[in-house]
Amino acid sequence: MDKHVDVMLCSSLDAGSNPAASTKLMKKVLVLALLIIILSSICSFSLKKYVNEYDWKYSLDIQKNKLTLSTNGDTFTFLINESIYYKGINIYHLDEAVTIENNDILISDNFLKQWVTGAKGIYNFDHVSKRNNCTFSIYSHLGISINKLGENYYEVSSKAKADLGKSYFNKPYPGIDYIKIKGQNLLIKFKYITVLKYNIDAKKCVFTYKYEKSAIEKKSIAGNYSSGNKTLNKKIIKIIIDPGHGGKDPGAIGITGIKEKNVVLAIGKKLASTLQKEGYTVIMTRNKDFFVPLRGRSKIANKRNGSIFISIHANFSYNPKSRGFEIYYLSKSASDDEARHVAAYENNVIQLENKSTGGLLNDIIWSMISNEFENESILLAGLITKHLKTIGPPHGRPIKHARFYVLYGATMPAILIETGFLTNRKEEKNLNTASYQKKLVSKIAKAIDIYIEKNYRKFIQ
Repeated sequence: MDKHVDVMLCSSLDAGSNPAASTKLMKKVLVLALLIIILSSICSFSLKKYVNEYDWKYSLDIQKNKLTLSTNGDTFTFLINESIYYKGINIYHLDEAVTIENNDILISDNFLKQWVTGAKGIYNFDHVSKRNNCTFSIYSHLGISINKLGENYYEVSSKAKADLGKSYFNKPYPGIDYIKIKGQNLLIKFKYITVLKYNIDAKKCVFTYKYEKSAIEKKSIAGNYSSGNKTLNKKIIKIIIDPGHGGKDPGAIGITGIKEKNVVLAIGKKLASTLQKEGYTVIMTRNKDFFVPLRGRSKIANKRNGSIFISIHANFSYNPKSRGFEIYYLSKSASDDEARHVAAYENNVIQLENKSTGGLLNDIIWSMISNEFENESILLAGLITKHLKTIGPPHGRPIKHARFYVLYGATMPAILIETGFLTNRKEEKNLNTASYQKKLVSKIAKAIDIYIEKNYRKFIQ
């Protein structure tokens, strides 16, 4: 713009002999100068406006021409009529000087670009603990409200999307089971609480509570979770990983000839390794290509006092377009015809077993199967479903039930995961790719970890 102005000024001097032309050029110069002034004002924002919309605090020292602004836990110092400001001892530059106009302070908007995210929802929380007396404060740029979801379980809502970094959730807070972000809301679950109150103002809510200190100390010694910091002795949790088929039983055969037994063994090994790194004790029903009878798998789990049983499989269909994962739990009846066919296909391996099935197929024995672990199996399936959905959609309704012999007799939460269809060209390729297997494993392992966190009392007992 400056170069253009110089050229026009030179032209006006050259046009001195032509008053009409000179006048026109001078008008253009004045219009251009006015545009520059307007554009300069657009590049500044009103401090008053942002103080009203955000939880900002500021003070102005007229004598020292100094503005102090506090926002999001940071403090900035501006010099009036200067284009520099300070954050601590660090100096930063503005595109324009800070000015005062009509009792308002104008600051160059490149400050916003550098320090303000634009989120107006929940942006911070803090926890203060004195012995077993605690306060938990949540801050929002806009309005805030509380909804009780259950016993010691609350949803804190704002009018805009929450803007909280993951670092906030890495600290243990006594008396708090977990903190989660869901869209523009924050979910908080308290534990071991004896007294709990809360109050709200326009942009802040504060929980005041007391927790049972002896209970937390006792659970910590026993190896429980301690609010975000996993102090549970995970070695006491025994996770049984069961890669389906093996040996003389190849399982499903993919379009290009890939065998289910090899795919699920690779996935099973990766899952075992991931969970072991997390600190869990992992037992595999097979870690090589050999045959294990269906009932022998749950017997291994029971003999080793397993905590949960995960059977890994890959699906088969006569329809090459069939795709997506499924998760099954044991039931006397099938949830639908497709579930019944899947169970029949997986149970067909019993023909390769040397021993007679005896009363396994007898309805009297089936009626004696305990439902003790059914609900827990459904909960585990639900968590894994939630995480696997982030990779790809399920095949119809994701959680189903049927008579799977491999799950029969397991005295623990037990599920069977069909990770995808080997008869679908794309899924066959994915299931045989190490990078995709790692994605599957990371989601399944994360869901297992959350399930154990939610149910650690049962495992310790």
